[in-house]
Amino acid sequence: MLRVWGLIILFTLPQLVRADTVFKDTIESYINQGRFDEALKLVEDSFMLSKDKIKFEKLKVYVLAKSGRTIDATNEYLKFKQATGQDYPELLHAVPIGVFSTDNYPLAYKVARRLAQLHDTEAQQAICSMILRVENKQRPPLIKALYSISDVSSIPSLIKMAKQARSYQEAFALSPLLSRMLGLREKSLVDSLIRYNNVWTKVIGLWIKGDMFNVGESFFTPYLNNSNEFITLMAIIGRLKQIRNPDLSHFNIYLKSKNFGIRRTLAYHLQLFGKQAIPYLVLLASDPNPVVRMEAAKSLSFMGSPRGVGTFLKDLAYLSPQKKIKAIDNLGMLGDSLAVPYIARALTNSPYPAVKVHAIWALAFIGSAASRNILIKLFNVQDTLISRESAFALAYLGESVGIMRLIRAFRNGNDYSRKRAVWLLVKLNDKRTYKYFVDGLKDSSVEVRTMSAMGLWNLLKEEERVNKDGGGYER
Repeated sequence: MLRVWGLIILFTLPQLVRADTVFKDTIESYINQGRFDEALKLVEDSFMLSKDKIKFEKLKVYVLAKSGRTIDATNEYLKFKQATGQDYPELLHAVPIGVFSTDNYPLAYKVARRLAQLHDTEAQQAICSMILRVENKQRPPLIKALYSISDVSSIPSLIKMAKQARSYQEAFALSPLLSRMLGLREKSLVDSLIRYNNVWTKVIGLWIKGDMFNVGESFFTPYLNNSNEFITLMAIIGRLKQIRNPDLSHFNIYLKSKNFGIRRTLAYHLQLFGKQAIPYLVLLASDPNPVVRMEAAKSLSFMGSPRGVGTFLKDLAYLSPQKKIKAIDNLGMLGDSLAVPYIARALTNSPYPAVKVHAIWALAFIGSAASRNILIKLFNVQDTLISRESAFALAYLGESVGIMRLIRAFRNGNDYSRKRAVWLLVKLNDKRTYKYFVDGLKDSSVEVRTMSAMGLWNLLKEEERVNKDGGGYER
């Protein structure tokens, strides 16, 4: 009852504009606190008292979307769109963002990757909030999705993650991101990470210190005899970065470390020491652990050494299909056209469907003329799996023959095909796909509805600017 009277007073105040701002702030506050039911109740109560019904219909869709209730949000949106005859990109945008308020981590991970590809900086706070809620082992992929969309506003959340780090995977994901975002004025903040009573937080702090600040090698001396191997390694890396012609033989002991995380971290940092680091990277490129090999090969490739690609070409000769898949995936990530004939040979010779599918997508990621020609040939083969995956890969590359097959899969395919198709249609960002995204809002799959909303928002955002100062739900 008090809430109702409060709303009556709110809407009869002479200073209506200020009251409206307070109301919006209250809604946003509830949403940020995860009090979605209270926010929705407030909107529904307000609807009964206001003459501006459209505003509160929009608010209802917005709150439902931000709470992760994509079925209700998209159904309400379609009714609203039909009644007004207009699109509202800010409401569509709230649907994928709302996924980060739920416990649906697999979908959130996929959406985060797509939002990162779209450089959607508005998503960073929602992703940060989810990262702080999920288990530590689930955090690194979501942290990596922040690489292309984070700005200084997410630093407090990233620092909190750094203080909660529980594994080298988290340290490995957070350190490069914080190194890029923290300015030279943040020395005291970095020092506080080094002093923090958490091994992985210290590692992150030392990583940043070595990357960013010319502090002199004496700074790292207290950490060189530390009993923790990671802390010692980061202190040595930080110290050697401050020396013009460093003696890299200090790393010999770490090349033989039993901890593959140590070897992987070393492989990442060695690229910063120039050509003298190549012999060490070549040794790590033959490491028994595929993750270490991948990191060493990437470093070699970034330094312009052909040995990076060569590392994975050797792996293609292994009989194990799992090793072939890993090597093929890494070659696709490196994007070197030199690998195309080797990937094509593995695709042709392997009897395992999984190897063939991974090879097709490695060719798509490389995207050279030679890889396109191979995919076009595979598009016409009798094997349904190979033909479909080749068509999807061609659609990923923007080839019209693949796009038509993609649209057919979206309209007539099973759940799996529709999900695959809508992910790729979002990537294409072609205005001709508008009607398919509208249909996708009615789909039975949460993933299809969420990605259809993202696709529509991406198409419409350039035509109708979102008013970022109005709480996200005003035009």
